[in-house]
Amino acid sequence: QLEGFVVQPVTFYLRQSVENVLLVLQMEADKKEIRLHNQVPPSISLQADQQMIELVVRNLVANAIKFTPKNQE
Repeated sequence: QLEGFVVQPVTFYLRQSVENVLLVLQMEADKKEIRLHNQVPPSISLQADQQMIELVVRNLVANAIKFTPKNQE
């Protein structure tokens, strides 16, 4: 999957990346009546490949939605 992938480290705030992921997955969460909360402190910054971090977070949240019973937080 990652063949030819080039790591592009940048400095960014983790909270905003998590927010981006939650926005993408909100419709799936709504279907199961699951509320998503972003509790990452706004001051946390990373120097990493932002797309890779968002991919990891997206996979974790998508799996959490998939395996959480309906009507949960």
